Amino acid sequence: MTIYLRKYIIEIVKRGKALTNTRRKEMHEDMSVFKSYLRRLLQDLKDLKEALKSKEYERAEIMVDKLIEDTQKGIEDN
Repeated sequence: MTIYLRKYIIEIVKRGKALTNTRRKEMHEDMSVFKSYLRRLLQDLKDLKEALKSKEYERAEIMVDKLIEDTQKGIEDN
């Protein structure tokens, strides 16, 4: 390892920019949860679009209310 590289790594660690393996794992798990949420949201939005195309406005309104409620709960949980 060159002296320059060694100094650079030490500087990164001093500034707290280096991630521990534990933190990387936590971030990976968080990303998995977030992607799962996004997949569900995408499906809900597709279903909502279909309800609107079919002029099922009551169903669409119920779906929007559910999305709002779920989002609010998600915000409050964190």
